[in-house]
Amino acid sequence: MGYSKSNVNHHGISFLSTAFVQLVISISLLVPLHVAASVPVGVGLTRLADFSGSQPFVNIMKQSRPWIYKRRENGRWVNVKESPSLSEFGYPTMLGDNEFVMTRFFSNLDGHYRSGKYRFTYKGEAKFRWDGDAKVIKTKPGEVWLEIAAPKQGFGLSISHVKVGAPLSDMDLRHETELDSKEVFTQPFIEGLSPFEIIRFMDWQRTNNSSVSTWNQRTPKQYYTQALPKGVALEYQIDLANQLDVSGWFVIPHLADDDYVEKFAKLLNAEYRSSKPLFIEYTNEGWNSFFKQSKHLCGIGASKKLSKNPKQACARAYSERAVEVLNLVKKHLKPEIKLVRVISGMAVSPTRTKNILEWKDAFKHVDAFAIAPYFGGTNHWKPVTKREEQSLKKSMNQVTAQYPLPHVLKNTASFIRNIEKELKAQKAITDQYKLKLITYEAGQHLVAYGGGKSVEATNKTFHAANRHPQMYDIYQDYLSVWEKVVGNEIVMYNYVEKSNRFGSWGLGEYDGHLCDYPKYRAVADYIDPIAGVCSGQQAKSPK
Repeated sequence: MGYSKSNVNHHGISFLSTAFVQLVISISLLVPLHVAASVPVGVGLTRLADFSGSQPFVNIMKQSRPWIYKRRENGRWVNVKESPSLSEFGYPTMLGDNEFVMTRFFSNLDGHYRSGKYRFTYKGEAKFRWDGDAKVIKTKPGEVWLEIAAPKQGFGLSISHVKVGAPLSDMDLRHETELDSKEVFTQPFIEGLSPFEIIRFMDWQRTNNSSVSTWNQRTPKQYYTQALPKGVALEYQIDLANQLDVSGWFVIPHLADDDYVEKFAKLLNAEYRSSKPLFIEYTNEGWNSFFKQSKHLCGIGASKKLSKNPKQACARAYSERAVEVLNLVKKHLKPEIKLVRVISGMAVSPTRTKNILEWKDAFKHVDAFAIAPYFGGTNHWKPVTKREEQSLKKSMNQVTAQYPLPHVLKNTASFIRNIEKELKAQKAITDQYKLKLITYEAGQHLVAYGGGKSVEATNKTFHAANRHPQMYDIYQDYLSVWEKVVGNEIVMYNYVEKSNRFGSWGLGEYDGHLCDYPKYRAVADYIDPIAGVCSGQQAKSPK
């Protein structure tokens, strides 16, 4: 899978001469060993979806797309917004002649999932139809066997005619190599996360724009899929932190009421068994006007008249509720769990940092201030406008050449120098208040927003830059700058995600052979260059 240290070739070592061995020993005494990094490195998990490059669950149903409900109306099938009759855990309890539900698996992954046989088991009675890459090879009540000869587009499942009195439940879809597995998470997923000391669950929780406000709105662990707008069940997140024995970093939704916060703390008391500290944060990027949480907090700031300055009012509203939430967690969390209370801000805005920390002495109620010191952001890459593009009258190749790959790589490397100034300015403030400066996200930010051929071409170049072996050196340099200037926890964004028009956020793009990806390998080698998961492997440019 690209993780084993056995990939390093030791063949023939017994034939080395004594003189050569003595020479190696002499050199090793003169040259200091590059030991494992002293900076704790974490990673954010990617949103769980049927199109995710990462496949965490042994039971693939847990990653299936939420039901698409179709009904026959006026002689044709149409999508229906309301839900069909479903059980507590999302299984269809009744479907008649003129309705069905459908879901999908491994969508838009360009064939990056396992071939072979898959077994689908269930309880209840219904009709099943499989499409796409899946071929049915055997079936009996309660069990269907599929074969995926050549993974390409993924496959789908349609369900109809659920028998009254025999509702569906306990659906399980798994690969033939995991039929008897008692594990919840796949081995490639666990191995890929093994270098990291912190797992941030923000995207698994679907924190941004969350509608969750009460405890009973959260996703149950028993629900047929976890790829829901409400996020993965908190119990699964805790299970993963426990299994890896890492710090879990959990984010409280911006609408969460006090009862939600208290019950979350009690759930952690009951189930969090990792020996590592627990990180708790209130919402994600409360300053970012792109998200609903920012609009919500700014509305509170305005209604309470926290400041005549709208931005300052937003920052104060965030600071106030964050302290309330963090104090509630601390109050209800048992003392055996080491709690790190996190409040966050903008890497480029020391003024906002002061506004957040100084409001009602918020700094006295937190342990760490988190930022996202990205490099190569949109302020550096400004694609032409649609009007300018129309006047260019260039071929696609010429448009692409506006940002040739060598130019992108060279300038991306130079952007890291700008990060030092940001870090020093932020650290001066956090040092003043005796708080740790950490990151909630970190890494490159090569993405062009908007439409048109120039934006599409620019993003293709950015994707190529992220896959280029030189990105290994850029990331190593970036991590070294962080270690030199700050030296505290750094959480990379993010684990595995396919490059797309919204960016190239993943350290890798697909589970398995992650060391082929220069960003993942750079981080893994930084964590442990001698005995790490990627030690001894050469740089590659993934396709």
